[in-house]
Amino acid sequence: MPGPFTITPSSTLIVLEDDKRQGTAAFTVKNDTARRIRATSRLVIPSESPVASWLTIMQPGESSDTPELPGTVRLFDLGETETYLIKIAAPNDAIPATHSFRLVVADETNPDDNFTESADISVVLNKKPDPPPPPPKFPMWVIPVALVALVVVALVIILLTRDGDPDIPPTSTPTFTPPPNVLQLTPGFPHFGTVNIGDDLFLGDDPVTIQVFAFASVADFEAFGVDSFGNACAGFISSPAIFAVAVDDTPSNDLTFFFQSTNGDTTLIMLDPDGNVYCNDDAQGFQPGINFSPVGIGTYFVWIGSKEDGRAISGSLLLTSDCRNFFNC
Repeated sequence: MPGPFTITPSSTLIVLEDDKRQGTAAFTVKNDTARRIRATSRLVIPSESPVASWLTIMQPGESSDTPELPGTVRLFDLGETETYLIKIAAPNDAIPATHSFRLVVADETNPDDNFTESADISVVLNKKPDPPPPPPKFPMWVIPVALVALVVVALVIILLTRDGDPDIPPTSTPTFTPPPNVLQLTPGFPHFGTVNIGDDLFLGDDPVTIQVFAFASVADFEAFGVDSFGNACAGFISSPAIFAVAVDDTPSNDLTFFFQSTNGDTTLIMLDPDGNVYCNDDAQGFQPGINFSPVGIGTYFVWIGSKEDGRAISGSLLLTSDCRNFFNC
């Protein structure tokens, strides 16, 4: 009985001959049935073959470098094709030889009886290239000659400058001076309290939801001026902070706070443990975000305000350590 898929390998021969002993095998898998199929994949490898630890099925995507977890399901519509990329990485001490494996793609509902196997793929591991010859030995006679030359140069400089050294003004380290119209903030007692975070923050998902807010307007004044780095501040905020995040143990060298509003244009203003003010209202669209790198130990006070006076605010305050796009994590 024919299987539900057609599996076409890009090549049935993979030669690992570079110094890294790495390669890839690509398979185009097509749904030949007249229905949608949820499919799982696995590799068939001869028993006692060392190649089992060399092979990794990668997640979809041309530039993906993330392994696909065992049992991952891919959805095939009628006549749809998917590309399966197998990464091959042999260890440095692997013995040159030829090995083989096959890709099996099966219907998730009956994987033992309804599946398709690819043709055998041969993996040829060649001998590693010979290492380059060692560099020529350093001529030891150069060291005493260089030392003598340095002594001579030093004596000449001393003789030429002993009648009086020119006054050299001391060098000064430039200091950062904040703009004169920095927004002045008083943390007070945050409306929604304080949350403590540590180095175990990202053991689960990233980003992490720190707090969900839903409150009527608590605006006491409009944020005029700039933050400590010259960025414009805007929006209507309360006098005390809305919330506070106490960093007990640094969970990352790079943290980004962002607020996902559900009812309008908002602004995010923060005060770090060193007293620096940060303002942002449009990191992406009307959603604000603020990045801290490096991250210090201490309390970060948070103000969330509306761009429209008197407007209620609702949404989630999230924290991430590695999400490049604030709102597409």
